[in-house]
Amino acid sequence: ASWPVLNGASGADLYHPMGLAWGNGFLYVADAEDEAVKKLREDGSLVGEWSGFKRPVDVATAADSVYVADFLADRIAKLRTDGTLIVQWGRHGNRAGEFDAPSGLAVDRQGHVYVADFYNHRIQKFSADGKFLLQWGGNGRWNGQFHYPTDVAVNDRDELLVADGFNHRIQKFTADGRYLAKWGGIGYGWGGKQQGWFRLAKAVDVDSRGYVYVADAFNRRV
Repeated sequence: ASWPVLNGASGADLYHPMGLAWGNGFLYVADAEDEAVKKLREDGSLVGEWSGFKRPVDVATAADSVYVADFLADRIAKLRTDGTLIVQWGRHGNRAGEFDAPSGLAVDRQGHVYVADFYNHRIQKFSADGKFLLQWGGNGRWNGQFHYPTDVAVNDRDELLVADGFNHRIQKFTADGRYLAKWGGIGYGWGGKQQGWFRLAKAVDVDSRGYVYVADAFNRRV
């Protein structure tokens, strides 16, 4: 594979931005259609871009690194903030440490990496260097199951929020995968327009006060 190289440029062209994250004073954008991750200054100007991906759809940052969910390559890449590859892991499959389209990722305060494994209907947890630690889920609508999970976020208590995409809901777990709560639609097309419900919970994030934000895709709202 041709791995990312940081190339300086003066302007930012985005073709199909799918995920973004702040880190170390810069904004990192997963540009799926351009098969690149783009590093931007706060004013939106381009610092550079990293190529060599197959539809990157999400990014997450840690103190000195950037993680990329490479959807069609079934892998996670960990890079330095200058674009140098540190480690990559994953391949196509449904065993521990394998992926079938990683769609979202998040990093907790201890450096653990959580990945929404879209077609495998599960969450996987890894160490900072890609060692498999834990998985949970399975296709379904009961507590702790998923129907195409699309995104993950971690709050300041290292609890995990999962956008359970086509179950039209958010689920909340401890760092070891223990189910805590859920809200939204109850699954399999039963989402709705009512307040607090969703039609395709596409992306999730949480702020420093613990408030949770959801991209409610087919209802065209947050």
